[in-house]
Amino acid sequence: MITGQVGLIESDGRTKGELVAWATRSRYSHMVVAVSETLCVSAEPGGARIRPIEFYPEVVWSRYSLRPSQRRRIVRYALSKLGTKYAWLDYFAAGIASVTRTNTPEWLRSFIETDDRLICSQLCDLALQAAGIHVFFDERPAGAVVPASFGRVFVARGWADKP
Repeated sequence: MITGQVGLIESDGRTKGELVAWATRSRYSHMVVAVSETLCVSAEPGGARIRPIEFYPEVVWSRYSLRPSQRRRIVRYALSKLGTKYAWLDYFAAGIASVTRTNTPEWLRSFIETDDRLICSQLCDLALQAAGIHVFFDERPAGAVVPASFGRVFVARGWADKP
């Protein structure tokens, strides 16, 4: 069952995808949250929206052992973010925060941790956190994640073969 799982998507050759993959040194440039067996929520330019899962034929899904209540919380969070603005600057902010970690300035930490605008990986991380699943324990500010962050986790867990 993929409802409630998060999915990694390889760069598809589009400008934004290629730029994200290049800047993060990862083959992954996008992420989604499965809100049913056929639909997912995608944070993207123009706002977070629902897409058919088949829109992403090469998605690599997480394999968290989710209880029904966790699936519901993940889905509820993702659906509550429909229409949320895309956070172009958060890619840069997350990059700075990943370097500064515990020394991230408070103004930057506050900027990253707000969820009134999102990039795809932030949506996935915050949806999982809504269900009590914390993926990153390296003292980065909440939301300071990019698809490559999840790529490394997926490889470490055996869900993907390359970051």
